[in-house]
Amino acid sequence: MTETIECERTISSLISKGYSLEEVQFLFQTSLRILSAVNAPNLETKCFSQMISRQYRPSPDTIQSLIADGIPTSFIESEIPSFILYWTDVGEVRPEFESRFMIHVRYNWQLWGKNND
Repeated sequence: MTETIECERTISSLISKGYSLEEVQFLFQTSLRILSAVNAPNLETKCFSQMISRQYRPSPDTIQSLIADGIPTSFIESEIPSFILYWTDVGEVRPEFESRFMIHVRYNWQLWGKNND
């Protein structure tokens, strides 16, 4: 947990100093390669690699799970931009976004159903 908080502070500090997200990502990836060489292989999961990307796409397994719940592909696809926008604005570093995406889509699908009954 301490590593995650420290990573968030470092990322925020670099961005506030004018580094672009791509530059910050490059710095972290370079640092992670060095750290993994000295036996710190799990740091990447705890650190930068889990800020959401503007190119985020849910995994095929996530999409299949939502389809199996009866949610149309078109609805799933339509939820991606708002999901990215929310997590970009929040700026939170997470271990993964797949489960959050599933919650987001299921919740909005229920709201859509209630508003269209």
